[in-house]
Amino acid sequence: MELPVIHPQRLELNNEVHARPPPAIETPSEISYLALKSPPKNRKAERAHLDALCTTFGVPGPPAGANHFHTTFAGVSLYWERHTEFARYLFVLPSDGQAMDGAPLKMLPPGWLEAVQGEVLVATHIAVLPEVATPGTADAISKQYFHGNPFVGSAVSGGAGRAATDFVIQRNGFSRLVLWNATMTSLQVGRTLQRLIEIDSYRMMMLLALPVARGLSPFMTQCDRDLTSVVARLTDAEAA
Repeated sequence: MELPVIHPQRLELNNEVHARPPPAIETPSEISYLALKSPPKNRKAERAHLDALCTTFGVPGPPAGANHFHTTFAGVSLYWERHTEFARYLFVLPSDGQAMDGAPLKMLPPGWLEAVQGEVLVATHIAVLPEVATPGTADAISKQYFHGNPFVGSAVSGGAGRAATDFVIQRNGFSRLVLWNATMTSLQVGRTLQRLIEIDSYRMMMLLALPVARGLSPFMTQCDRDLTSVVARLTDAEAA
């Protein structure tokens, strides 16, 4: 049985689903994530900066033309992705710590992080912890992980884990996220974490339009008044 004519991009588009598989993340781990708004003109400089990092640690850099890249150095796994409007950097370090103080970033050469191309939209320190490390009450969680701030949380992966964040940007420029793992495999942890950081990244990208919408509000209000006036005049008008 033969299929109709195959679209020339079918295989390329289908394979894109598998091109960026979620990382396998062990429990416990400390993670630092950054998403930077970065125009396409920055791509060459971004790649050169990644190449410089890889050269420092003696590991191969990203292949030519790659939009995503994974490497490991000094015990840290780096996952880089280039999107149309922004770039993402995920640094993963297996650890038994709970400080969320950017342990993976401390392995970078001095000055490298500050020189990354783009403008930071999201910066998050993440702790992946075993479920047994979860404090018993919401107040205890808030005090231990979020400096006493109110937080939001939810069961994830069908109840196989729990996640919580307070959405507060700390003085160091990073927010905090905790993922407690009950029964998830390392791949499930990676997939869950990928979804959580994508929600945050695209939330911020979407909100970039908020100042524009606010600026247009007076104009739209006046348009609404003009439309109301026109409709009223049409209703009262005599047939020509």
